[in-house]
Amino acid sequence: MKRLTEKVIGKTKTNLKISFEIDLTRHGQERQTRKDNEGADIKEDEIVKLVNRLAKHIGIALVDDEVFINNRKSQLLLKDRREGIPTENLNVVISVEGDFDDTKLKIITVMRKKDFKQSMKSNIIQINKDGSVIHKNG
Repeated sequence: MKRLTEKVIGKTKTNLKISFEIDLTRHGQERQTRKDNEGADIKEDEIVKLVNRLAKHIGIALVDDEVFINNRKSQLLLKDRREGIPTENLNVVISVEGDFDDTKLKIITVMRKKDFKQSMKSNIIQINKDGSVIHKNG
């Protein structure tokens, strides 16, 4: 690969730190107790645990332009496919609001369903059964 610069004049490194405030919409709250959630209500701590588990990956999605801040049409679908744990088959659709100093994750909807399909095309961050995490284009 051909270099575009004539000489390197220095290097820099920074650690990007993003903190998220998790807000639950009214629609998201209503979906927590739906009867089609595989027989179990979705608790707020389950949502927080899934977001915490994937926070690093949400940050990567922001940096890689997989999701855009303050764009309602830009959403991420978080999926947990691990078995035998409280967040099994949990799906959380989020949008990101604010800026890097004050970032809020708005929970649009939640559903506990193995074959959850979203009507709006979203990028997906999924925890597989083996615990590995993948990013997929929606």
